[in-house]
Amino acid sequence: MKRFYIFTGLLFNVFFIFSEQTFPQGWYPQTSGVVNALRGLYFTDSLNGIVVGSSGKILRTTNGGTLWTIQSSGTSNHLSGVYFPTTAIGTAVGSNGTVIKTTDSGINWISQSSGITNNLNDVFFTDTNHGVAVGSSGKILKTTNGGANWVLKPSGTSNNLNGVCFTSTTNGIAVGTGGTILQTTDGGNSWSTLTSGTTESLNDVFFANSDIGIIVGSEGLILRTTNGGSTWLNQTSGTLKNLRGAFLVNSETGTVVGDKGTILRTTDGGTSWTSQISGTNEALFAVFFTDLMTGTAVGADGIILRTTTGGANLFTIIATNIGNGFIIPSGSISIPQGTDQSFSITPSSGYHIDSVIVDSVNQGAISSYTFFNVSSNHTIVAYFSINQYTLTVNATNGTVTKEPDQALYDSGSTVQLTAIPAAGYHFVNWSGDASGSDNPLTVTMTGNK
Repeated sequence: MKRFYIFTGLLFNVFFIFSEQTFPQGWYPQTSGVVNALRGLYFTDSLNGIVVGSSGKILRTTNGGTLWTIQSSGTSNHLSGVYFPTTAIGTAVGSNGTVIKTTDSGINWISQSSGITNNLNDVFFTDTNHGVAVGSSGKILKTTNGGANWVLKPSGTSNNLNGVCFTSTTNGIAVGTGGTILQTTDGGNSWSTLTSGTTESLNDVFFANSDIGIIVGSEGLILRTTNGGSTWLNQTSGTLKNLRGAFLVNSETGTVVGDKGTILRTTDGGTSWTSQISGTNEALFAVFFTDLMTGTAVGADGIILRTTTGGANLFTIIATNIGNGFIIPSGSISIPQGTDQSFSITPSSGYHIDSVIVDSVNQGAISSYTFFNVSSNHTIVAYFSINQYTLTVNATNGTVTKEPDQALYDSGSTVQLTAIPAAGYHFVNWSGDASGSDNPLTVTMTGNK
């Protein structure tokens, strides 16, 4: 099966409305209005997408998945793969050799003759005319005229083929059961077998560019290539669940999905994978992203999941300040799982950082703090205190009174000094941090004096 899928119909049957909102997890459910297994999806842009599934079911969105409408496909056969080489033209394939095509962005679909009755599991077009479909018993079909005619090509295998992906008009990879990997360098006319190093079922293949690609399969298998598919290396997925669908947004970032609601994310081209919370125990069959953060996954029982955070859970850091000073950023801050968040702490003039309390633990009088690899909610509170200063007075042949007379004075406060000469003497002037001959003298406390 594949990352992309599509279908539309002659009638809009039922409207299902789902109002997006903030959920505590990175993936949240959308209302599909069906209970059919949804096995493929394709978005032609950020707003327009198609989902296909069992019993000929097709769902269409024109607003990024907020609302999905049921379309008429004209078939009751199971649909499993779809591809759109343009925003208007798309092809979907399914059981019993089903091929249907749309030329109006999935609104209407017409049946095409595949010439076979084998199940077709995936399809890929390199342009509006040239496409390849793969299916059961090693069947590979090729068209050079947009599906008007499909020609059976020798695959060299009788294993079921589940996925296909091209990196150019000539170079493509197909995968299937028994660890099957096939490669073409002539646009799908002929195929040769590559070594996978496994006998597991390979369920999907996706390339980010001409070099970097991944294959997913049973028992948590992930294979990665960095040379266009010539060689494949086994990656550590961290799961034994069957993986069904894959999507790479670019050479570094991608997502794979599978059984029991499994969702894994990579940010290093597939070298390592991190598990994400899907919120479901249903099997997920396909995933598609329209940018780094926005993606959709589909699966059994009509499930559609959406993320706007790259699939990462959102956690909250509440940052507050007590006293005269600033913590930046402040307030309630939503942080995607696994990311870092830094805070700067600055006192107002005449104040200092007293302490910074992180999750009820005093970190001291620090001016910055960073939460690394956020995986839970946090709090950070910055306490500020006013600066206090001492005022020392000395007199020769007399005394000086302070009003008020205290050991410490708050920054910005004023103190009145009165010089009282001894008998037979008179006051001349102030020196040190004061000058002049005013008596009494008002001193503003801006530091120790």
